Amino acid sequence: MTRLAPLLLTLTLAGCSSDDDAPAFAALGIEVENEIGGRSQVSCEALPFLPGSRRLTEHVIDGVFSITVWSSASEARLTFEEGARELNPELVIPRATLEGEYAEELTLRVVSGQRYFVSIGSGCTP
Repeated sequence: MTRLAPLLLTLTLAGCSSDDDAPAFAALGIEVENEIGGRSQVSCEALPFLPGSRRLTEHVIDGVFSITVWSSASEARLTFEEGARELNPELVIPRATLEGEYAEELTLRVVSGQRYFVSIGSGCTP
């Protein structure tokens, strides 16, 4: 049995992957500002690391509209809705993009006519 231990250890270590295959840390930050200048950091969400992992978060803004974030190990998908009404087409951001420097600004107009300014970016700290 003692002769098998080194062989089993060698076979076990040969099957381990290196850290080069592991994804880098990626986070998605969302800030919202209304027309009168009220600004708030809505969220800072780390994307999952494990393949197959998923996360769903819904943020309700001023009780008027929602930002839904579906994240996985490979991407983040954002939807912007006022009830059943889509305010902006779905935004899909690949993990590789969030691992670098990313920033995007959206202007959303709700039924009442009020505008909201949404800042989306990488580099936040959860």
